Amino acid sequence: MRAHKPQLLLIAGDLFDANSASADTITWSMAILAEQPYALVLIPGNHDCLLDTECDLGPL
Repeated sequence: MRAHKPQLLLIAGDLFDANSASADTITWSMAILAEQPYALVLIPGNHDCLLDTECDLGPL
């Protein structure tokens, strides 16, 4: 994908399979996404938490 030099990456929902992703998984995923050399647009799907009150992640 990087060979095509995209201007952005669109993730259209359901980054995770369920609202029960661990804090470690979320932290790891956000670190990987933050390393990308292009803009990111994430649209939450029905398996993603839009608000921190929607998931029981404990402290991040």
